[in-house]
Amino acid sequence: MASCWPLLLRFNRRCTARATGLGFCLTCVFLLAAPVHALDPNKRIIQYLHTSWRVRDGADLANGYAIAQTTNGFLWFVSGDMATFDGVRFARWDGPPNYGSISTKDNLLGQIVNAFDDRTGGLWVFGLRGITHLKDRLLTSQLELEGLRNLQSISDGGDGSLWVVRGNNSISDKPLCHVTDSAIKCFGKVDGIPIAPLNSILSDGNSGFWLGGQTALVHWHGGTSKTYPIEALKSNGGHAGIAGLAVGPDGSLWLGILATGSGRGLGRLIKGVFQPFATPGFDGSTLAVRSMTFDHEGNLWVGTVGKGIYRIRENDVTIMDERRACRAISSTLFS
Repeated sequence: MASCWPLLLRFNRRCTARATGLGFCLTCVFLLAAPVHALDPNKRIIQYLHTSWRVRDGADLANGYAIAQTTNGFLWFVSGDMATFDGVRFARWDGPPNYGSISTKDNLLGQIVNAFDDRTGGLWVFGLRGITHLKDRLLTSQLELEGLRNLQSISDGGDGSLWVVRGNNSISDKPLCHVTDSAIKCFGKVDGIPIAPLNSILSDGNSGFWLGGQTALVHWHGGTSKTYPIEALKSNGGHAGIAGLAVGPDGSLWLGILATGSGRGLGRLIKGVFQPFATPGFDGSTLAVRSMTFDHEGNLWVGTVGKGIYRIRENDVTIMDERRACRAISSTLFS
């Protein structure tokens, strides 16, 4: 059988998975900050009906590391530049009519590293050197900001604004920033945030944030913070650490670490200590987690580096990896 990659898999209208190169799906639509529409929890991942797109369909433009979906249904793929998908065709995005190319060496953004859809139909685009806000594909604002990366680094402010964390190693202070159309304000040590850089952010639902760093987790609220060191990450300085954060239906805090090994991988904060998640047939410390989120049915979806997508419901763990995806696609195409 010919190789399946690169391709795009659509499990339903909103939940999209992407496979690229020799490894399966590092980032998916359901691994964005917004909650996703749930899939049937009684089905295994390979049982979902899906549509696939291959290179001949233009899916090579989806070869990237971040996806956003605006309210008009368009998917936006980030791969240093941008591409769009309207449900039928893939197309390179050359930028809004009043701006020109959205990513060039000479403009504000530089290489694009992330994108985030807002509640009004707009799209925030994040580059190595700044942020652009688009509405109806027109530029509404552009702001300078250094140090952004492409991990789970964005949180919706709920009022049209965003909170972002800066994960580049050049950031030694003020790693948390509040972004509006007109201004950016960053917070650091004098504001009670003791570590920098930061790799991930999650709202606690009470005007505070969980912040994932290279060596520790921080809870920050109202100018005060509490730090939870991760023992296995104490010598991880200079490398991405906590890449994903999610709160379960029972209020438990899940952490995804972008490294495997004892005391790393996928786990939960239990009594202030990170504990890898394990069942009789599954060991969370074997996963390098890139991002994750819970759906409306309480399923945890986990995107990993090189090991596919995992769905966890209580102690039931299922996986969609390259081998299973290719087998499912072949069965659909040739049966």
